[in-house]
Amino acid sequence: MRGRGPPPPGGPPPRHPPAGDLIAFWSGRTGGIALTGLQESAATGAISDTEISDSHYGLFTSDVDGLTVTATTFRRSELAGVLLHRGTAKVVVERSTAEVNGADGFVADRGSEAITLRQVSAVGNAGDGVRFDGAPIAEDAGPAGASNVPYRDFRLENSVVRDNRDDGVQARDTGELVIAGNQVVGHSDGIVVTGRSPGAQITGNTVRGVRSTAIAVRSGPSGVVVADNRTDGGEIGLQVRDARADVHANQVTGATSHGVSVVGGADGSTVEGNSLAGAGAAAVDVVRVTAPAAVAVGANDVSGWHVEVSLSEYVSNAIRDHPLLPVWALVLLAPLALVFVRRRLGSRPYVEGGGVVEPPATAHDVGGETLLIPLSPAAPAARREGLGVR
Repeated sequence: MRGRGPPPPGGPPPRHPPAGDLIAFWSGRTGGIALTGLQESAATGAISDTEISDSHYGLFTSDVDGLTVTATTFRRSELAGVLLHRGTAKVVVERSTAEVNGADGFVADRGSEAITLRQVSAVGNAGDGVRFDGAPIAEDAGPAGASNVPYRDFRLENSVVRDNRDDGVQARDTGELVIAGNQVVGHSDGIVVTGRSPGAQITGNTVRGVRSTAIAVRSGPSGVVVADNRTDGGEIGLQVRDARADVHANQVTGATSHGVSVVGGADGSTVEGNSLAGAGAAAVDVVRVTAPAAVAVGANDVSGWHVEVSLSEYVSNAIRDHPLLPVWALVLLAPLALVFVRRRLGSRPYVEGGGVVEPPATAHDVGGETLLIPLSPAAPAARREGLGVR
């Protein structure tokens, strides 16, 4: 893609492209592709069988209604491979790849909705592999007239998300969210859904090789279905924290802390029919739920789970259950430490002059007074006799 350069000297002034022009973005040919429209006249278009590399963004859209991207690669952008920005709707990206970009792979940013990513690959990017953000442009009504309603209809289907630096898939404030049939490999967390994301469907995914949590529903979502997923590895297989989710028919293997962990305000959540294998404190962790009776834990297969509690986890659990324990430990151990230090200091010999230990003193009478004179092995014998030392 070759961008438009400046006009020749004395030539006509640069022309502003009409809405819907497909142009080089940012700074000519270093910028990638931008598809931009106007609020009153949205752009539309199609991109296929293209490779875009070494750009600022691979693809940037704004005020676009209807876009298809097929069989296209976005590689080594300075920032995101694909950024679907404010006012972008009804976009389908299929059989396309975002790899080794300087930020996220595919992003549906605030102000975008009705976004479908199908059979895409997000590999080796410096941020998240895929990020959906349906948060409203404005939190409250204001004079600018920006929407304060979360955006909706985001789908990630039958795709591969692998070895991105941060998380595999991040979704925030996304109504009508579907994450289904994907392979998520590596990452800190595999799939994370947060905020106002009612009715999200996380089904049929395979998540493996994560460092922390394979699938997490956190901080606000309600009515979420987490079902028929497979996870392998990570500290926690499936996590529900301050959210409401139905967790059933999942298979967890290789977890090192908990198979399923439910924490905080999780009223109405259910955990049932899961197969949980691994080694850690508990296959199903519900001890930190604000109202344990409000979480329904049914029959789960935990025959493959081995209870193992590491020293660090034992200490953290003890502190969690007894918050004043560190204070009492300090109160009790501080006097013992002071006694030990004083004894150590009191047992040291008198030191004078650059670390040289003086020899024991000897008595000598001078004018009716007894003086203590250090006996130095370096003093001449004649001097010792002159002093009357015996």
